[in-house]
Amino acid sequence: MSSYRYLELIKKSTENELKRYIRIIESESGYSYAITNFNNYNKANLELTLKELISKKLKIARESLDNGNLTEIEEYELGDCIDDLFDQSREIQYEFSNHIGWLNNEPRALYFFVVIVQAIVNTGNTALSYPVTTFSFEDKSESEDKSKLQSLSGEKYLPRYTDYLKPLADFCPNKTGSTYDNLVSALEVIITSSSPREQQSTYRLLRNVESLYTTVFIKRNADRKAFKTDDAELINWYYLSLTRQYPYTGLSITEDIDKQKQTIMCIFDVLCATTEPNTFTKLEDRLVEKFNRRKRDKANGKVSKTTKEEKTLTFSESDWAKLIEIAGDSAKNGIKAKLKELIDKELANQKDAKEGNVDQDSNDNLQATQTHQEQQEQQEQQDDRLRHFLSKERIYADLLSQ
Repeated sequence: MSSYRYLELIKKSTENELKRYIRIIESESGYSYAITNFNNYNKANLELTLKELISKKLKIARESLDNGNLTEIEEYELGDCIDDLFDQSREIQYEFSNHIGWLNNEPRALYFFVVIVQAIVNTGNTALSYPVTTFSFEDKSESEDKSKLQSLSGEKYLPRYTDYLKPLADFCPNKTGSTYDNLVSALEVIITSSSPREQQSTYRLLRNVESLYTTVFIKRNADRKAFKTDDAELINWYYLSLTRQYPYTGLSITEDIDKQKQTIMCIFDVLCATTEPNTFTKLEDRLVEKFNRRKRDKANGKVSKTTKEEKTLTFSESDWAKLIEIAGDSAKNGIKAKLKELIDKELANQKDAKEGNVDQDSNDNLQATQTHQEQQEQQEQQDDRLRHFLSKERIYADLLSQ
């Protein structure tokens, strides 16, 4: 009976299955795909939500569904609803396995996917034929950035077309170990909220990302020493160096050494995917030699000179916002000028304070000297009076003895 299947559906489904059923019904009902946030939902919450959605969809009281007190027509409609949920769920699982299964338990692939998807969202470019030279992760001047944004505003890239992929760009493997599960959940939202045509377009894009990664995987030599070292100090130095040079990967800052190694690998992967082959070969050799030179210097006990790059400071977004407010300017040069002004002012204050302390010390010493002299004079006067008194006492003693 459909009533029994309904109870089995509610009680025996996993949390992920319940979420999928909920999204399928929400999509069919015309709800926004962001309407239900499952972050704080436990299984009981999910079961209740699904019950209410089925009740609303079939226009059957929830108490009747729970008690199995249904008419023949209601039993038939409930059976159709459950069959449809199962069919759509199986189809989604199959498609997911085909299109993002390659990311599961594959950190290198996952990092690559996250960075490329974020680049797609940021630029609107969905043309992923190797090499994708329209993507750039390098730190550039503000004028170059503006020029790049203008070049991406043409019809070819349609920036708004990729907005629906933004949920996929919100996750970073440097932040959480559940990035793959989060991506699956976000993609389920996207797929179940899209028309069949939009679904196929999304699946095609996912296939293109996988194809691009496969090309990179074949072309890149991941066995070089720069990617195999276990020296935490070297890894941290190289990680900081590369992330300063290529800050637009969208990956969060991390102090975890394993994640730093994955980030280093990812930077080389996305550079390979977005750079002409001959140019990338030279770039890779240059970047790897930078690592090897540092490694040799460390082995030989040499202290590398501090470079301009190593003097660069990294600020959090909140601190950077404060600097902008203090400087009254969002441009880097304006902020640098304000920082220099504040530094010079602070040094001047410290100098004045130091000189003030010296003067105070001199005054204190002078006062101490004067006080000491006064005390000496007073002591001498007392000694004179005492000697005068003692001399009189001796005279009286002599007279009495006669």
